[in-house]
Amino acid sequence: MKVERYPYRGRAWWGEALLAESDRCLLVDRDDGQSVLCFPRSDIDFTLLHEEAPPRSCPEGEASFWSTDVLRGATDSSDFATWHSQETTGEDGRDVLRTFTDPSVDLAQLVGYGAFDPERARVEVVDGVDGDERGTTIKRFPTWGDAKHLIDVLDVRRDGDRSFM
Repeated sequence: MKVERYPYRGRAWWGEALLAESDRCLLVDRDDGQSVLCFPRSDIDFTLLHEEAPPRSCPEGEASFWSTDVLRGATDSSDFATWHSQETTGEDGRDVLRTFTDPSVDLAQLVGYGAFDPERARVEVVDGVDGDERGTTIKRFPTWGDAKHLIDVLDVRRDGDRSFM
């Protein structure tokens, strides 16, 4: 697994409730291909969450799991409601966040960070410059399609004596 600073602002929503927003997120590229966006604990609104006990194992090590009792609620924006209801599967707020209490040795920098389950919460990335709303785009996380991913896809690698991938 590889950890690097994420260059864009991240947000995590539960319905209309903003659970986290940060310009200091970390991106974890896991070996299984699933990327994880990690928010600093200081940028997570823990007043909307309660900790489940005890800590449990996760792919990054050991973590505390957090749930929310906030109702998802309705919204005036049909785009928002459609985007959220079709792309998240969790109907209740159970285990929507995990905070890393004892990550594996190679991920020690994740102490003090938490990751929202993108199948349960809406995790989005804001790509733009402050003050320029016309040039700002909001994308669902995990994203695909930046230059780094394209180079990785196009990079041919040997996979045995007579095959490449």
